[in-house]
Amino acid sequence: MGAFFAAKPQKTGLSACIFFACGKKGYRFYPLRFAFALCGIFLAAIAVYGSPPGSELVPGVYVAGYYGDGSGKAVPCYWNGGIRQDLALPKGVGKGYVTSVAVSDGSVYAAGHYEDESGNDIPCYWNGVIQYDLPIPGGTRRGYAVFIAVSGGSVYVAGNWGESLNWTPCYWKDGTRQDLPLPGRAGVGGTASIAISDGSVYAAGYYWDEIGKYIPCYWKDGVRQDLPLPKGAGEGYAASIAVSGGPVYAAGHYYRNESSKADESYKVIPCYWISGVQYDLPLPGGTQIGYATSIAVSGGSVYAAGYYWDENNGNIDIPCYWNGGVRQDLALPKGARDGLVWSIALSGGSVYTAGYYQDGRGHNVPCYWEDGTRQDLPLPGGNASGIAVSVAVAD
Repeated sequence: MGAFFAAKPQKTGLSACIFFACGKKGYRFYPLRFAFALCGIFLAAIAVYGSPPGSELVPGVYVAGYYGDGSGKAVPCYWNGGIRQDLALPKGVGKGYVTSVAVSDGSVYAAGHYEDESGNDIPCYWNGVIQYDLPIPGGTRRGYAVFIAVSGGSVYVAGNWGESLNWTPCYWKDGTRQDLPLPGRAGVGGTASIAISDGSVYAAGYYWDEIGKYIPCYWKDGVRQDLPLPKGAGEGYAASIAVSGGPVYAAGHYYRNESSKADESYKVIPCYWISGVQYDLPLPGGTQIGYATSIAVSGGSVYAAGYYWDENNGNIDIPCYWNGGVRQDLALPKGARDGLVWSIALSGGSVYTAGYYQDGRGHNVPCYWEDGTRQDLPLPGGNASGIAVSVAVAD
């Protein structure tokens, strides 16, 4: 259900909260959950409190994200039935971001972070509209909560903490942090997604190896498993994880010709793994850059959401998802540019994807698609711009 990079310039300040310029060849997109490491940055005890105000669950589609009004503020929020619910931030805080949403046991949960008055980034989560900090080591100025899951009455949040070129992947269970091991002298790693199955905790992500390449991996109960890349691949990332019927599924992307980034044959390939076996996801002919950002499994079918850079149609980003390896592009309104999908969920035989597109005015419009039909999500009037990053469905 859930999901940071574009060297291509963005037209709104809000986009910079999600994307960081990291390269020249076209552009690289990394979910916000990755940007801290790639660009040299990116509690109290927590308990589950029954149903705090604002958490009462209404059946339907829940989409989480954030928006800005042009004043420099960023407001975390979620939408249900098209109605926006802003989420609380500590007093004096003007910037908060949601990266993931989950619904469970009659409550709505969201994970993210906020920037405090001293400029520190504080990881946190919300139960309903009430916000709780997540602990990071003393003296650490940067922490991010990137994905949330609820299982057996416990709240699990994947994240990362650190600064500069030292980042530690971790997860929190009911507010207790568990750091995840990195190999050898690796000093940079990150998680992007978390899943719980039969009492085991699975976290997908990556680490930076000793020769400076990013290696996709996942951890099961703290034990790391590297994910293979095909011959000729330079580096890769695991952006999402799911466990269904025993097999472990992960989605992400990898790079070809990493040692020659100026070469026109340089490609970014969306892919997924089933229990460590890697499969490419198809792109249109002539397309060299695509990303898989989220994965879901139902009835033995594998669904992956993402987007690709359409070099044959004005160099714009096209949102899409794949079902069993067959790509389905998602419709954008006339005049729109750069549509991206960050999250996918399945319910009742329908496919739900969440993301955003850039309208003709250069504003980002949050939205979700149900079986390919787009629903824009409301923002305050005026100069607002917003992004949807995660979707969940409550039956």
